[in-house]
Amino acid sequence: MFSLFSLSRFGREVQSGRGKRQPCRPRLEVLEDRNVLAFWTTVSPMGTARKLLAGTLGSNGLIYAIGGADTAFTPLATVEAYTTGSDFWSPRASLNTARFDVAAASGPDGRIYAIGGNTGAGTTPTVESYSPTVNKWTFVAPMPTARDSLAGATGSDGQIYAIGGFATGVGASNTVRLTTRTPTPGRRGPL
Repeated sequence: MFSLFSLSRFGREVQSGRGKRQPCRPRLEVLEDRNVLAFWTTVSPMGTARKLLAGTLGSNGLIYAIGGADTAFTPLATVEAYTTGSDFWSPRASLNTARFDVAAASGPDGRIYAIGGNTGAGTTPTVESYSPTVNKWTFVAPMPTARDSLAGATGSDGQIYAIGGFATGVGASNTVRLTTRTPTPGRRGPL
């Protein structure tokens, strides 16, 4: 294993925006293995060209491309799944709400969650749950605040986290929401 270290100068002062001089704080950055992303390989293209989409790994081992927008920023409900072993994309059930700048996370219940996004008419608090076994999207509890351009993640505690994003009237958001328990389709409550 190769490690690369970078350390900022200690004790050097920098000028802040208010005219005060503040000391630099030491910062250590570590790149553990430079070969992790040594090169990229192109695989089969998706069936639908799009941008501003979400991606996540499903419990069935497939990689899901969810929602997004075409070149004219028209929101898409398109969902496709990629099989790594055969280098093949296959269509899946479409989202109930077309949107771009959507987040996605896979839950410990085996479902995939599409969180928030932009419908073209504005941000949405909508959350949908996808069951890979029945190939169906179901509405679940929406977020209390509509957000797009957010991130989604599943924590080691099994909860789904909706992180940051853009909220209308607020701008960039530092809000982090989590499910109060493992999401269940049809359940009403905050995400």
